[in-house]
Amino acid sequence: MMASTEKVNFYIDKESYLVYKNNNSYMLPKKEFELVCLLFSKPGKVFRRLEIYKELWNTEDNMTDRTIDVHISRIRKKLGEEMIRTVIGIGYKLVLD
Repeated sequence: MMASTEKVNFYIDKESYLVYKNNNSYMLPKKEFELVCLLFSKPGKVFRRLEIYKELWNTEDNMTDRTIDVHISRIRKKLGEEMIRTVIGIGYKLVLD
């Protein structure tokens, strides 16, 4: 999976669990990697928290907003704050511009 804009070159290698951003590689833990892949599958689309939780954890039981927030926070620290935007009260989206 690859995307490129004037500001960001972004590539996901699903076989090696590596994410490349502007020629830097990042090895992410499994859930963080799966979350990046989900958001990357439709850049710009707002993924609702429940949608993310059902997709990544295959359940609605014991869902807390903090679970997703913690993963998003860790991804932002690695890939940059600007990559993932919070849509308050709804969810998250990947921004590549």
